Amino acid sequence: MTKTVSDTITTPGTILTFFITVANTGTTPLTNLTVTDTLPAGTTFISANAPGGFTTTTPPVGGTGTVTFFSSNPIPPLGTVSFQIAVMVVNIGIINNTATASADGVAPVTTPPTTTIVGD
Repeated sequence: MTKTVSDTITTPGTILTFFITVANTGTTPLTNLTVTDTLPAGTTFISANAPGGFTTTTPPVGGTGTVTFFSSNPIPPLGTVSFQIAVMVVNIGIINNTATASADGVAPVTTPPTTTIVGD
């Protein structure tokens, strides 16, 4: 699983987009894939995008909390799925963010943090 961010240096009032990709590197399909991302402090939720077949649970626009993507559809071996989460930067500071993926029979995986420095 990988995660990147649209900007590594920004200012309050800017929209950041987090890009998450989950790859099935195994030899059997992944079932019941869940991807969670707790929005980092200093941001508020704007939007989330997922591939077809995924349900998405989000905070309200302008709110904080966790974004969750879920699908019971299998992800085939060597298959990938990608997600996007947009947030508004509201505070000066450092924004660190991770995401976690889990599926049946597979240990959860957490991305290394993305880091964005927010100045004035």
